[in-house]
Amino acid sequence: MTPQTGKIIDLASSSDGEQPALPLSLDNRALSPASTTQPVIIGIAKPVQRPALEKSRSAPAMIHSVDSSDDELPELPTRPSSRSQPSTSAARLFAGALAPRPASAHPRSDMFASRAKQTNVLAAPEEDQADLPSVTSGRARSLSEKARGKRKATDESDDDGEAVKVTLKPSNCAKTPKSSPEQVRARQEESAAKKQTEKASKARNAALRAANKLQSDRKIAVKYVRLLVTEELATLPSFKTIFASVKQTLGEAESLVRTMPCPVALRPFASRLLFWERHHDTVWNEAERIYWPLPDEEHGWRPEPTLMIYVTAAEASLLTRKVPDGLTTFISSVKAHYPDHQLFLLLHGLATTEVNKQQRDTIRAQLMSAFLATGCKFLDPDDDEALAATIVDASRDISVRQLKLHQQEDMQYVGHVPEGQRKGDGPRSTFLRQLSTMPGGNETAAAAIVHKYKTWRGLYEAFEAKQYKPEELLANEEITRTAMGTITSRQYGVAASTKLYRFMFSSDPHVQMKRGKD
Repeated sequence: MTPQTGKIIDLASSSDGEQPALPLSLDNRALSPASTTQPVIIGIAKPVQRPALEKSRSAPAMIHSVDSSDDELPELPTRPSSRSQPSTSAARLFAGALAPRPASAHPRSDMFASRAKQTNVLAAPEEDQADLPSVTSGRARSLSEKARGKRKATDESDDDGEAVKVTLKPSNCAKTPKSSPEQVRARQEESAAKKQTEKASKARNAALRAANKLQSDRKIAVKYVRLLVTEELATLPSFKTIFASVKQTLGEAESLVRTMPCPVALRPFASRLLFWERHHDTVWNEAERIYWPLPDEEHGWRPEPTLMIYVTAAEASLLTRKVPDGLTTFISSVKAHYPDHQLFLLLHGLATTEVNKQQRDTIRAQLMSAFLATGCKFLDPDDDEALAATIVDASRDISVRQLKLHQQEDMQYVGHVPEGQRKGDGPRSTFLRQLSTMPGGNETAAAAIVHKYKTWRGLYEAFEAKQYKPEELLANEEITRTAMGTITSRQYGVAASTKLYRFMFSSDPHVQMKRGKD
């Protein structure tokens, strides 16, 4: 049996412009006329395309465009039927599937259209996206954010549903929750309170600084300082250049430099003294612990408890040759006339070639002994300029020193410290700690020395009393040590004794400390 072939009929138009012979009626159950015996394949030619999608994509895949032409299509095999009339239900269903439907014909047509738009928008190139409508639906925005790395889409649309503008902004961090008006107001109030507190603190600090400055100005009761130099010292040839430099540096604005007769004449060079006087206009009130201004008639000059003695290196060498403790005796005699003054010994020319090295070492050793015995400090400037600068610095320090009659005297040398232990460690404990840090020393050796000589003064006197090789005074001292139930004994040694002697009688102990470590 030869299979039947069918022919596709174009319902939209025919080649000769006439109506088709067999019109399709979807309302009828059968096709008319019923004289044909061939099955009819119905197609839809050239469906209406949407102009907005014309450039970007073709018609949906389920709509087939069949052009009416004279070219024959391949024959389709048909199933033989025993019935006289073809099955119209199958043809109707097939034709309904091919026929275009309105947008509202299918309940899910809107979803299909939106997905098609999404596909076209995401897949279209950049030059074609300018003609495409922007995405407006929530589903499209979610897909766009996932595809573009969670970008934030902001869109606007008209009432008819057409998209107007889409703005995509990258979002690399999580969205910050929007603060409520109460939280914003609370933060603003907190910031304002903080600024007010800082402003009040700055004002309070400024007021305190002003009050402290006023109190400090009232305490500093010195208008200027006057330097007094004895006539013998002012006419001394070695001091004339120094005296002129001091007068030129200080001047009349800060200090007055005057000469005065020496009140004490103990030795030919004991009258070479320098004094200071200060002009005061306030007085200390112990009850209220403040300075009160003095009446004008009580303003005046008052001597300062500072005294300098000028001695040349040649004179110091002469004192050391005549008497073993010549410098100590000389300073003690001056201090006896000025017991309340702080003494300074200006030693001029010690670094020059006027004295040899042996005499220089002897002078420095006696100066150390005089300091321990009397508390007099010695200054050893290198040249005339350094000595003049020393006097100028002392004058300026005295000019800013406050007059405190209530203040106790400064701590004197170690020999004048009371033996009673009031606060901290006593002199013996301090002596023990200092000896343990000496070059070549330790706690065991220091304990043995302190047990025998008690204080620094006792050790100095023992060194000075030994005429022959005083540096070996401690060489034969027995140092006993107990460890792990065993008692060991050794001698202090010549090397350790020499290091300690050089340290105690050196003009620069720090240099000896460094040498002892090498």
